[in-house]
Amino acid sequence: MRQLEAITELAEVIAQSPTLDDLLPEVARRAVSLLQATACHLYLLEPGSEELTLRASAPDGTRAARSTLGLAELGPELARGGRTSRLAVPLVAGDELLGLLVGEQSSAVDLARAIASQTAVGIKKIQLIENLTEKNLIRDFFDDLAAGRLGGIVDGRAARLGCDLAASHLVLAAEPADPGLVPALAALLPGSLFDRRDDSLRALLRVPLSGEKGAVERVRKAHADGPSHLTVGLSSVCAGAESFAGGFVEAQQALFGTAVMNRAGSVVAFEDLGAYKYLLRIAADGGVRDATIDAVTCIANYDRDRGASLLQTLEAFLQRRGSISATSEALYVHPNTLRQRLRRIGEISSIDLRRDDWLMIEIAVKLVRLRLALAARV
Repeated sequence: MRQLEAITELAEVIAQSPTLDDLLPEVARRAVSLLQATACHLYLLEPGSEELTLRASAPDGTRAARSTLGLAELGPELARGGRTSRLAVPLVAGDELLGLLVGEQSSAVDLARAIASQTAVGIKKIQLIENLTEKNLIRDFFDDLAAGRLGGIVDGRAARLGCDLAASHLVLAAEPADPGLVPALAALLPGSLFDRRDDSLRALLRVPLSGEKGAVERVRKAHADGPSHLTVGLSSVCAGAESFAGGFVEAQQALFGTAVMNRAGSVVAFEDLGAYKYLLRIAADGGVRDATIDAVTCIANYDRDRGASLLQTLEAFLQRRGSISATSEALYVHPNTLRQRLRRIGEISSIDLRRDDWLMIEIAVKLVRLRLALAARV
């Protein structure tokens, strides 16, 4: 009866413990009495490793326990040596191994299993709460940085998360939020922070000693091992709290730029955008009225209403400096078909490719494409 009461009391303690630092020492202390052991030790499995780390021992000051154990070293639950016994019962929640309960000079395996089972449930509950709390903290931290909010609250969150805002980082924006990308990036770029949502991922990637180029290469490596539809945008290097608001904008623009550059499913850095770095801001802000932009918009509207591809034809023609042969080859059409399309473009838009400024036309095409892509994302 006394043993059952002690188990019930332990279950209540486990349920009420808010942190692992509260839970584990109390379980170790009570397990010594329940198991009639000379000492009890609790080990937890380190994430992503095969090593168990000692987290609590009772009585206090116990020195016999090893600080770490490898999974390969785990033996039977009960081991006897001479007149003494030592039990080692795994802490398992569901199918997940969380740690190990060790009792010195005890053979109460069944009772140890009951303690281990309750403890594992308590550990998992605390870990889930801590993970959720950390996720919310990271999300709020990212929102503050993106909005340019600086000061004590942001500094406090940075300290809690172990993020040195004075150090060099890249801001990452990715769609969709592939679950495999986070552990891959965390392993390649230690010290990074991640905010994963249902359909997107944001991250502050710690730049390694190899610099920005090395960081981008590691992102490309992680991306190459993931799904082909995953698209990633990266900012320029950010260092100093005031630089991150611009970094979040740059990462989003790099991500958005993949659509208009026909690089969906790839990694694009802000510096890869070229002239789009400037055009993206204009396209997003709107307000620019120009006769050439209006003319190109007429072409885009014609394509939308008729299922045509005149805007693509015009863009290809400009990119190839007006070469009929190179453009027709790139578009897989006969040169005469290309000439017919160019005449139709002139009729619809009043653009005269013999006299008008091609640079202005090309800029207008890029802006219209950007606006169409922006509208498609809303």
